[in-house]
Amino acid sequence: MTGHIELSVPLDTPERLTLQMVSPPQGLRVGFFNREVVFTNQGRLVLDILPNGTIVLSGVSLWDGQKTFELCGIVANPDGKMKLLAKGAIGAYGLRAFKDLVSSAEGYVYLDGAGLYLEGVPQGCSSSILEGKGPIEITGSLDSFPLVNGVLRFGTINVGLRRMADIISFQSGGRIILTAGKRQRAKIDPDNWIRGTFGDGAFSIFGEVSLKGLLPNKGEIGLTGSGIRLTSPGEFYVVANPNLNVKFAGMADSGMSDVLITGQLAVIDGAYHKNFDVMKKAFSGFTGRRVAARTGRSLVAAVPWLETARLDVGVTGSKFGVRSKVIVGSTDLELGMDLRLKGTILNPELWNRVEIVPGGKVTYDVVRRQFEVTRGTLDFSGPIMEPIVDVTARTRVEYSGASTDTLVAASRFTPDDFGGMGGDDAVLITLNVSGRYPDVDIELSSNSKSLTQTDLQYLLLTGSTQSDSGLQMEGSFNVGLLTEDVTNLLTNVLLGSFVDAINFGVTPTGGVNVDVMAHMGSRLKFDTKVLQGQGTSRFSAGFHVRLTDRLSLQGKVRGVEQSMDPDEIGQTYETKLRYRIPID
Repeated sequence: MTGHIELSVPLDTPERLTLQMVSPPQGLRVGFFNREVVFTNQGRLVLDILPNGTIVLSGVSLWDGQKTFELCGIVANPDGKMKLLAKGAIGAYGLRAFKDLVSSAEGYVYLDGAGLYLEGVPQGCSSSILEGKGPIEITGSLDSFPLVNGVLRFGTINVGLRRMADIISFQSGGRIILTAGKRQRAKIDPDNWIRGTFGDGAFSIFGEVSLKGLLPNKGEIGLTGSGIRLTSPGEFYVVANPNLNVKFAGMADSGMSDVLITGQLAVIDGAYHKNFDVMKKAFSGFTGRRVAARTGRSLVAAVPWLETARLDVGVTGSKFGVRSKVIVGSTDLELGMDLRLKGTILNPELWNRVEIVPGGKVTYDVVRRQFEVTRGTLDFSGPIMEPIVDVTARTRVEYSGASTDTLVAASRFTPDDFGGMGGDDAVLITLNVSGRYPDVDIELSSNSKSLTQTDLQYLLLTGSTQSDSGLQMEGSFNVGLLTEDVTNLLTNVLLGSFVDAINFGVTPTGGVNVDVMAHMGSRLKFDTKVLQGQGTSRFSAGFHVRLTDRLSLQGKVRGVEQSMDPDEIGQTYETKLRYRIPID
């Protein structure tokens, strides 16, 4: 800033002191955001302190390279009261001050008097400020926050939020009417809602807010939209039509906020696809490749006061996919929802029902077992992790000892791959999971009368029966296996998309995938070996999982990819359940 200061003190009346600060055009330059935004004052800036104590401002005309902001009037009269007039444009780049939330902001909001200011111009202003739709009026005092009368008119504004790929684009034409009373009030013009787009979706915002100082304190805001896509990278995406209403009070008083979110959220598309492939990340260090995982920012972390917001939102939808790497496999399901979301954002509750659309698939990777869901519901009555489960699924398992029964053929690797087998080489196993999670019951049945419950469990886990494996056990073990190990294992397969879990296995091509939560600890061991030389390439991979202190699940794949002897080329795969009997 350049300029000069003039001080006048009459010798006969020193109390009539006057002070004037003057800066010529181009004499004031102010930079923000590492000087990415620079304001240059285009007018002759004058600040006068008059003998009666009145402070008068004139000549503020700040140019940012595209638009101008003008300000003039009385900063303080002898009573400390303010009366300023302003017009022009305010850049949206000011939102970048919220650097933890906003990554980019472009566009302008225009100050519009809308012809509401009908008084004469105060000291420091020229009549030209009344031209057009006139200025907005700023009143108040130096010891309190200013109050504004006028209109904020939206131009085209684009705002980017951190960790969100899509830009929020506000259309021009939206208007916020500002009125000053005991409190500052801001109302979105009912005839000119704030409208815009988010990605491929569109939205409208309406409502009214009362401010305390510069902070929203009480009000009601509505949001309607269509095709709004929300994404949490690496976890889920949702495309929805929201119709939400937010009522709040006490927002400006620390610890006193009361927020209620109501309305409907119609989900028209979406998918859950979180992958817990921990081993893929671990092995990337040995292969020289980096695996980057993207995670979404918590809404509560970005807006902390939302954590206590109360919820009463209906969530409906007939098409929500669950396709993710989960416990011992993966899911490919479609869900229909008729839910009520209650509680708070920090501690939400779910009520009503989720239906699993028949035909969904759950794959058990250890032995490439694929279950087809024929019927499934999850009924919620509050706690998100404690639904009442009723799921029926089926799979076909190859079993050479099944020739005594009439069976439907299929491969154990894919149900539709017959692999040349006849109709008497497969067992159709039906699995029913019911009860309140995690205390659920498992029922197994099949189209083979000769197979016991234990045989069916063995077929599901290993592809062979108890007698084929050569392992004989007492009846007490069978009860424990059914109620503890298989219950936990298979239930988590079907519910893996809703809970954190472990995924481990050996693929038919020799790859090892392990999706494991930290609490597994020493229960999981695995090893891989690759031998190559003299025209031969051999590999082996295996895992060992301790399900209980006495029960463990083992798997191994051996393969020859290159060999001088063509008969050696191929793969063998085996899994075993081992039960340790203590000698003492």
